[in-house]
Amino acid sequence: MKAIKSEISTCKICNLLNSKLLAREETNLWIGHSFTGKHDDPMSIESLTDRLNERILEAYYIESAPGEDLTFDVGAFYRYIQARYIDPARELDPKTWEIGNAIFRKSKLDIYMISKVFINENDMRKHIKECLGIEPEEIDQNSRAVKDITASQKFAFTILERAMGRTVRRGIIEDCFSIEINIRCKECGKVYPFSDLLKLRKGCACKEGI
Repeated sequence: MKAIKSEISTCKICNLLNSKLLAREETNLWIGHSFTGKHDDPMSIESLTDRLNERILEAYYIESAPGEDLTFDVGAFYRYIQARYIDPARELDPKTWEIGNAIFRKSKLDIYMISKVFINENDMRKHIKECLGIEPEEIDQNSRAVKDITASQKFAFTILERAMGRTVRRGIIEDCFSIEINIRCKECGKVYPFSDLLKLRKGCACKEGI
């Protein structure tokens, strides 16, 4: 396995990237974009921590078996290592334990050493704030707002769908309509999908004269 090089930082993730186990620029971009939701729904600190640890596990496996395809369930193997070395009190279903143990026996990886390389949520939060210059608290608020909007939309959709279904069954309307929930600009009347509400925090395009 690759030796950890000597560029020492107070950030565990930076030390990991200094070891060259993972590509620095690619990993930092992935963390930043995933956390802020630049290209998709934002990921939580917890989810990002798990995904990065799975990437660490993949990298060690590829390093130990160059040329071999990665065919096993990385998520199951990671949860197995967590339950075995990191958090023995963590409940793990027998099937996942069996899968993880089988992968361990076949791979011959030093999973105890790898468990010490894994990062935790505090490591992730520190890296995001101090090394990437992103305020986790601000993004966390955005994530909660997204969840609130998504839950509200789902609730409203369910109520409307039930009401429409009753109306169709009574023969009052034809079953040829679908439900959309939209918002409308008070100034120009432009309609947007309700799910775009947070994207429009600065207002409608008409405010910018577009």
